[in-house]
Amino acid sequence: MSHSLQICCVHHNDKLKPVGLLYFENERVVILLNNLIEKAGLGPIKFVRNEHIEPESSIIIIPRNQVTAIEILQEIE
Repeated sequence: MSHSLQICCVHHNDKLKPVGLLYFENERVVILLNNLIEKAGLGPIKFVRNEHIEPESSIIIIPRNQVTAIEILQEIE
């Protein structure tokens, strides 16, 4: 079974707005993989970071009560 990945920006109470692959969300947390802002200067291999999730990828966990919006930037099939 295959499903699309969503690249999203999470707006929350902190000034930082992390952008990454939406891995999981529920009423308690939002979890992003591969912080794309942190890795933005990858040049010609940038698409690999967007499409490939490694087991050792960066993980960002944001408490749901701090999230003000989730903005979907792109869907990857």
